[in-house]
Amino acid sequence: QKIAEAVMEQLFPDVTFSAVIGLSGVFPAKPDPGALLSHITGKNIPLSSILMVGDTPVDRDTAVNAGVDFAGVTWGYRTAAELRETGSQLNFDQPVDLHDWLVDEEHNEI
Repeated sequence: QKIAEAVMEQLFPDVTFSAVIGLSGVFPAKPDPGALLSHITGKNIPLSSILMVGDTPVDRDTAVNAGVDFAGVTWGYRTAAELRETGSQLNFDQPVDLHDWLVDEEHNEI
């Protein structure tokens, strides 16, 4: 948790996030969906409208376990091929590609 918060503060000092959720001991580690589902609970957000973005097969498994959609990003720990091997069907090579997909209402169906 402390590392996640420090990274976010360093990279995004002027951005306010609703939550930064790292490994804190409050919830089991991913792929257990507890932390994600806890953050969603009570916000009246349907699971069908959530897209978890991650860079590892464990992130994809967390999304599946939570019942939300997943998008893989290849600028992290794994390549597109590695993500596809674990079932990730929607993968982005650059942040701008993810951004463009998110704002394109005609094409952002999974």
